[in-house]
Amino acid sequence: MKCGGRVEELVIDQDSVFVTDEIYGKVFETATFKDFLHEQDMRLWICRKADPESKGCIENAVGFVKKRFFSARRFKSIDEVQRSLPAWVERANRRIHQGTYKVPQEEFEKVERQALRPMLPSVYEAAPLDLREAPVNGQPYVLYKAVKYSVPWSMCHTTAYIRVIGDKLHIYDSERQHVCTHTICTVKGAFVRLEEHRREPASDWIDTAERMRKRWNCVEFQHFVNGFKKENQERSLGRQLGAVERYLDERSPDRAFVAEVMAECCRGFRYTFTQFKEVYERCREREDAEGALLEADAGAKPAPSGDVATRSMQSYQEAFERRCAS
Repeated sequence: MKCGGRVEELVIDQDSVFVTDEIYGKVFETATFKDFLHEQDMRLWICRKADPESKGCIENAVGFVKKRFFSARRFKSIDEVQRSLPAWVERANRRIHQGTYKVPQEEFEKVERQALRPMLPSVYEAAPLDLREAPVNGQPYVLYKAVKYSVPWSMCHTTAYIRVIGDKLHIYDSERQHVCTHTICTVKGAFVRLEEHRREPASDWIDTAERMRKRWNCVEFQHFVNGFKKENQERSLGRQLGAVERYLDERSPDRAFVAEVMAECCRGFRYTFTQFKEVYERCREREDAEGALLEADAGAKPAPSGDVATRSMQSYQEAFERRCAS
């Protein structure tokens, strides 16, 4: 793709990254590579296994790089190779080829570049930049142009990211890892749901509660979980507790502070994620204010120290008599 465009037909060797098997001439691509070819609208030509004659040009190019570049250099890391190789390739492509007596770079610009098609964005880019935020609330879907697209139940109460390529909507999680892909629907108000997103395990809240117990166990923990069980339907209990768990994991507070938050939730009957979040933020603000007050008190000017001078009653009597005589 670094040649500045897309080819119409991609010719490759039988690499296990791209091809899973070949049976009587029928080649089976890996699912990811097949999706990539479909996304980029490219045909595929795969060379025969153990048949160097069918790819002689490539074998010669590989041998040329090994003999002319790697044989004369010693590298300590792959980063050094990646920094040095592009400049060497550019210099080599500007020399006259001994077989064709032509300059490869000039031939590419005159002939090959004309056949390349414009580049398309790809969901398989290493670090896609053009992602849009799409918050996921209590229900497992993102909203795009008045259409709901399903996401896994575990993404409730998180921030998802979306990217549109052609007629596909690609959804990423909060870590910008690809989660799923939908075909874009043009019917406003529709709910496009993948089959694997249709059900939520009914007992997933138990695993979540046990993970939270190991990390945040306190006097009010069981009371806190029982309150969530009472106030939330079973189908949404896992999502509610899961959202609390992710919220705490992202902020990593100390156990004593979490115990204080849970105790306040129990006193106020606050047993949903949004209510827990409000209590957490209020306790954090109160703690920060108390910390600032203590710092202000510590920085105040200390009272003067030392012995206080004292006088006897005789000195005051003498001063009184002198005042009366005058």
